[in-house]
Amino acid sequence: MLLAGRYAEMGREEDSRREAQFALALRPNDSSVLYNCACAYRRLGAAREAIETLRKAWEASFKDSEWARRDPDLALLQGTPEFEVLLPAGRQGLRAKRQHKAAVARRGPRPATRRSASRSRACAARARA
Repeated sequence: MLLAGRYAEMGREEDSRREAQFALALRPNDSSVLYNCACAYRRLGAAREAIETLRKAWEASFKDSEWARRDPDLALLQGTPEFEVLLPAGRQGLRAKRQHKAAVARRGPRPATRRSASRSRACAARARA
């Protein structure tokens, strides 16, 4: 997913969209993948797609509105009516972050797989190309 963001920074829109779609195909309900896709879409200038993907991230358990309000990747969305409705200001974001950390602590870290390690190496190699 990070590769999509890097491609977006480099202005490689097609590559960025391809990597974002690939990540979403692998983990369609993963809030961090959805959030990072929203950031990549915003970098590409696709505000509508960014807001829609951010909405999906929120529905998939991303609740840290405080971070989203400070995230420079989403700076151009901050202050828009859609953003304000979706990510309310206040203590709600902090409470959600604590709840998420508690849930992760109960679940424990996800074990690394051989496939994820080889996928990371492949992504890094493509980024250098």
